[in-house]
Amino acid sequence: MSLRGLTQLDIRRDKITRTSNKIKLPPIDYSKFVVAIEKHIPFFIWKEDTETVSQEQREAYSKILGQPYVQEKKMKALCLLVKNKGYYRFSVSYLREWNKISIINTAQGGMTIELLEILFDIAKMCDCKLYSSDTRIITSERIRKERLLIESKK
Repeated sequence: MSLRGLTQLDIRRDKITRTSNKIKLPPIDYSKFVVAIEKHIPFFIWKEDTETVSQEQREAYSKILGQPYVQEKKMKALCLLVKNKGYYRFSVSYLREWNKISIINTAQGGMTIELLEILFDIAKMCDCKLYSSDTRIITSERIRKERLLIESKK
């Protein structure tokens, strides 16, 4: 596993996000997501523009969910500020409609071992697993090996 290659990760209950009605997994608990992110503040910051949803979007979400849409704040967090550029390297988004938490590299610069450990902790707190973009599970053992590799290079 190379940290540089980890540009997109998912926190999910299963290996593949399923949209079929035949397979119904319990949704990721939104309140656990919020608690997990807030446990790691100031590493994360909430993205303010995720707090507004238009009436049109609310109606569309209601149709998708099959129930009235309730506006939830704190849907996206940002981390790893590039101070001299004024942007963040990663976004972490709670995606109820896909039943996952998506982690995307929004700028140049790779994953850090510290962020990977925090994301693993967030996955555990949400009763989920952390997956790389090639759908491999990232385990504590893989993270430990990566940390040892990094420390051996110092």
